Amino acid sequence: NRNSTAWVEFTIAKASAILNLTINNSVSNHTTGENSTFTVNASILTGDAAGFIELYLNGSLLRNGTSSNNLTSLPSRGTRNVSLIYRATQNYSETLSWLNIAVQDQAAPVISSVSSTVTESTATIAWSTDKASDSEATAGTKTASSASLETSHTLQLTGLTAGTQYTANIESCNADAFCDTDSVTFTTTSGGGGSSGGESAPAPPSSSTFISVIEAGVAEIVKIADETIGLQEIHITVENPAQNVEIMVIKLEDAPASVAQSITDSSAAGAGGAMVYHYLDISVKRLDRENLKSAQLQFRVERDWLADNGLSEDQVGLFRYADAWEALPTTFTGRDATYANYEAETPGFSVFAIAARVAVPQAAPAPEEVPIAELVPETVEEPTGQSPEPSLPVTQPVRRSLWRIILSLLAVCTLLAAGFGYLRTRRTPSGDIESIEKRLKRRR
Repeated sequence: NRNSTAWVEFTIAKASAILNLTINNSVSNHTTGENSTFTVNASILTGDAAGFIELYLNGSLLRNGTSSNNLTSLPSRGTRNVSLIYRATQNYSETLSWLNIAVQDQAAPVISSVSSTVTESTATIAWSTDKASDSEATAGTKTASSASLETSHTLQLTGLTAGTQYTANIESCNADAFCDTDSVTFTTTSGGGGSSGGESAPAPPSSSTFISVIEAGVAEIVKIADETIGLQEIHITVENPAQNVEIMVIKLEDAPASVAQSITDSSAAGAGGAMVYHYLDISVKRLDRENLKSAQLQFRVERDWLADNGLSEDQVGLFRYADAWEALPTTFTGRDATYANYEAETPGFSVFAIAARVAVPQAAPAPEEVPIAELVPETVEEPTGQSPEPSLPVTQPVRRSLWRIILSLLAVCTLLAAGFGYLRTRRTPSGDIESIEKRLKRRR
């Protein structure tokens, strides 16, 4: 018998380790807010005792081991990857387990300073948010929207019915679809009709702003979207919180009938009067005068209007009517290519006039009147014994005052020349006294 040995090569495949990776005890992907705390737990369920694991966040090693690890430093929105790796050992191959963490901005934007500017068939809705967000406004069946993420929002609703009251519901959502809502009520202007022989005048530009809450001591900024009004912002600060405040601004070309005094005739305008750019009627509902701590109006005037009327920027001011016109403290804040910008303090709201004080022209001195000389006519007596008949006086031609002035100047010059010559004959130089005495002695 012959001894023989047989051999066979074979490979035993390594098993995959079984890992446990959870976030807040869940094996699913996790969604959280900015700066939120969550717990990541990583451990080996099946594997060599000598094996070890590594925990990574977006490819950066957090730690080795099997204990839990708290993550609290995810302040900004975005998606992170958490990976758990089992390094290969004799019996187990390298194994990977991973989860995603989505960090969201879960704080909804805050809507403020909602305003509306209306015509017969359109409404421009404007508002602000404290963070970038999209825009949507709905009134009845009309909707307008914008996907742009911004903090100043302006949308126009079209196809509205004239003379109709609407409530526009607005919504702004941040990039993670966390939203805030608000609303504003407005009435479109009435269309023409009802009068014969002509068309009715269009409604003046206006802006309506509804503010749900004005906090005490914090300036509420109301932005006016319609640039034709000429008023850019209203800043309001209250002593105590005010709720459901409504502000209406109307631009007027003429003073309303309630204004009994012309600003041109008022002492507030100064001796030269005032030239009005335009009027503003500002009314505020549900805000008591006693609760108003301060208010500022930011407005602007076209520089072409100033140039066309020969006015300078420092002549412009804001005037308020409250039984009489009063000039408000007004500050020039700068200019651009088109407008000169101003800010004024006001103790309350009513009718305002954006106007420029007109300088009083200096009166030119009156020309000196020179009497016109008339020659008295001579009376010629006839050598007869009869009494002469009275005759009408004959007036000689009137000489112009210019000739009289010239003759007077010539006479004055002649007198001066004569006087000068006389004085020269009276003056004798001291050096000639001896020669004069010698001449006198010779004559004797």
